[in-house]
Amino acid sequence: TPEPKKAVKKTPKRLKIWLLMILLILVVLGALIYTLPKDVSVPDLKGMHKKEAVQLLESQRLSLGKVTYQYDARYDAGCVTFTSPSKGTTVKQRTKIDLILSKGLPKKAFGDYRGRDFSDVKRKLKAQGVKQEKQYSDSVASGEIIAQSISPKKKVAFAKTTVTFTVSQGQNFEGMIDLTGYTLSEAKEYARECGLELVVKKASSSKKKAT
Repeated sequence: TPEPKKAVKKTPKRLKIWLLMILLILVVLGALIYTLPKDVSVPDLKGMHKKEAVQLLESQRLSLGKVTYQYDARYDAGCVTFTSPSKGTTVKQRTKIDLILSKGLPKKAFGDYRGRDFSDVKRKLKAQGVKQEKQYSDSVASGEIIAQSISPKKKVAFAKTTVTFTVSQGQNFEGMIDLTGYTLSEAKEYARECGLELVVKKASSSKKKAT
């Protein structure tokens, strides 16, 4: 005779539903715990370019906040000079970090120095490496600036600017002969050959007789 089949115990349907619900709740709780913002320290971003700073913030799950610019001689243009909150401050992940980026050195119009005394200009300018070139001039007094390599209206950072001034040495008398004893016509001919302008000043050579 065939043996009687053993009865297979079936898990109640309601129990299965409860187990699935508990498992789902555990998964959701785990995801929430993982995504909850954790405490992190604001990294040191000073001296970094904006792109590098943003990448570092994102690696710490921090967000970029407001970006402003200001002149700063310590850092190149586009580099971070300050953060808010400051470096080392403990914040929650997803916190927005404000950045201040350098605009570099302040710039202003160079100015027109032509016709001014080079020695005075050199003392007043705070530029680095002021150079001078000398050329002869009949119309500009010795020591005065004839020309400059930078346009007067061009905006520059004086601390990182090099300018070349052309400075007058006055009239060039080198190589000229002594015209004493020459007649006026001979002096004019010499001036013409040398490309010089002859200025004639007449003076009386007669002496008053004693009475």
